[in-house]
Amino acid sequence: RQNVKFHDGTAFNCAAVKMNFDHVLQPPLNSLNYHGWYHLAKETQSWSCDGETFVVKLSSAYYPFLQELSLIRPLRILSPASFKNGASSDPVTHNSCPTKWNSPANPDGTTSSVQCVGVQSFHGTGPWKFDSKQERSDGSISQMKFVKNADWWGPRGNIE
Repeated sequence: RQNVKFHDGTAFNCAAVKMNFDHVLQPPLNSLNYHGWYHLAKETQSWSCDGETFVVKLSSAYYPFLQELSLIRPLRILSPASFKNGASSDPVTHNSCPTKWNSPANPDGTTSSVQCVGVQSFHGTGPWKFDSKQERSDGSISQMKFVKNADWWGPRGNIE
């Protein structure tokens, strides 16, 4: 789809999708140790951009591939500006993985060079965008408010 924008106004393009794959599937994060219920990481062999077409090569036929792409975890497509260092965030030195994973273990048990720094925002492309949140005294979230995305390109449904 052409002319789609993230909630922060950044253009949605193949480079943004590739950046998200680069971070989420950076070894050793592409192992079942980090995504055990989610085998897309294990089956994904390579990914690249062919112009504005995102190309994924799988190691074998994997029937839930499209279904797993639609899930919000672990592979969610965020605006490059949502990453800690923006579009220049390196998947090894400034990976978007949760900070509690820092530093992820390699399959042999040694510590990897991946540094998990999290993200600074959650700008996607959907029909609703984050507006605000209320936190409890313990820091947990008690309420989140979303507003309509004026740039949404698809049907809106009947929710006001």
